[in-house]
Amino acid sequence: MKRVLIVAFTCLLLMGSIGCYYEIEKNRNNLNLIEIGMSKDEVVKIMGAPYKRECYKNKTNSNIDILLYLTEYTSGDVFDSHITPVVFQDSELVGWGRNFYDDTLRMELKHKIEVNSSE
Repeated sequence: MKRVLIVAFTCLLLMGSIGCYYEIEKNRNNLNLIEIGMSKDEVVKIMGAPYKRECYKNKTNSNIDILLYLTEYTSGDVFDSHITPVVFQDSELVGWGRNFYDDTLRMELKHKIEVNSSE
């Protein structure tokens, strides 16, 4: 009985790993199918549901929506290096990738700091 439980548990772990690997490969491949200017609905139809989502309004009061997709395998915690951000402004795809995400947020934070410091 103990041996059956161990085998069953091992199979469950392997199936979870294979599913995660499949999702990551699917996300990597699907990133090649999206293009600047696509609607959020079009991108989600291609990419599927994101791992995580972030939203905020920028300095021009536009809605910024960031969908985060797993694109690197992890055996535990998920870090920034494991995900690829896909960024929308007012539901239109404006860019994706870690560099684009970091530069976009850096510009937003710089603006907020300048605005706050002048008040």
